Amino acid sequence: MGQACEKCEYYKEGYKRDHSGNYQIDLENTCKDLIEVKVAMQEKNGTWRTFPVKALMPQEKMTAFACQGTGKYLYWARRVNDTEVLLPSDHEILTSYAGR
Repeated sequence: MGQACEKCEYYKEGYKRDHSGNYQIDLENTCKDLIEVKVAMQEKNGTWRTFPVKALMPQEKMTAFACQGTGKYLYWARRVNDTEVLLPSDHEILTSYAGR
């Protein structure tokens, strides 16, 4: 928490960039199969920062972040081409988890 993130543009005390609220997670595919992952990170204002579905090879990692994060995050995973497991859309995440 609090690490610099070039995508976060939160300023405090004039024009000084503030990274103190940045929250970042690293997720790793520990499965032997190629998977798809959908991630959402909660900002302090209660909204969710969503990320596009990402395919991860075995042992591959991905990073997700919130610029002013609460520490809460959600993720969904499925094997690639598994049509029985549905990953939520951004709209579903934003409406279903609003304020949670």
